[in-house]
Amino acid sequence: MGANLIRNGGFEAGLSQWSLNNAPPTAEVVDGRLHVIADGASQGVYQGPLVSPGPDTYLIGLNLEVISGAALVNIGGASPAFSYGPLYGKQRWEFEHEFAEYVAGNNFRIISSGGAAEFYADVVNIRSKTMSGAFSINMVDRDDDARQFTLPMTTITAANHDAQAALAAALVAGIEGISQLVTERWDLIANRTVPGDPRPTAGSAQVNIEWLVTYVEDTTLEVRTVRIGGANLDISGILLAGSNVADLTATEMAAFVAAFEAAVLGPNGNAVTVQSVAFLE
Repeated sequence: MGANLIRNGGFEAGLSQWSLNNAPPTAEVVDGRLHVIADGASQGVYQGPLVSPGPDTYLIGLNLEVISGAALVNIGGASPAFSYGPLYGKQRWEFEHEFAEYVAGNNFRIISSGGAAEFYADVVNIRSKTMSGAFSINMVDRDDDARQFTLPMTTITAANHDAQAALAAALVAGIEGISQLVTERWDLIANRTVPGDPRPTAGSAQVNIEWLVTYVEDTTLEVRTVRIGGANLDISGILLAGSNVADLTATEMAAFVAAFEAAVLGPNGNAVTVQSVAFLE
């Protein structure tokens, strides 16, 4: 499926990622929702062409309010492979489909059904049920206690593999820059790196001495956290004065934040912004 479809969380940014289907008289964004007035069949918006990387299952959530007439949700273009509708009234629903036999070049459409219609629509959730790209890291302290976490990344392809591997390696360096733990291994899909470094010697290198990283998905504003063990509090100026909150402008912390934001995606596939990093014990 096309990257825009997966990453577009709705109509908050207008219709820049969508095209008009058969030129409806009105197609606009009102308070974050698509508003369509149609005077003929199959008028609305579409996004495409979509390209499926292979069999996968996607969830599409939709708030739909049909003022008059009826609406359709089609996946597959003018001769849709999958069609949902006619739909009437005010609905909030979620559907899914496995694109096992998906044909490249089709599109996703929200359109009128059978003539004149007026409706509002808000795409609230478009995401893959399966993780596409992923970064995973396993770190250990001086007592061989482990801390492991996994974060989603852009789907890895032959064309972008080296670039994504470089982003993941930079993220490892960023994490190591703010932690006293040692990386036992890190993974990018099937690629596992085992550095073979000796165990840390500092007594404070413990998995339960942690950085709590709070980050927000830029498009959906969903907030997520991840914990990084072995918080290195010996770094000069790493904490704001009189606080357990890290100074994000400190050299090591800034390097971590830059690497994190460059490599990590939110749960719906959008870019993320680190809000804070705080010390926990």
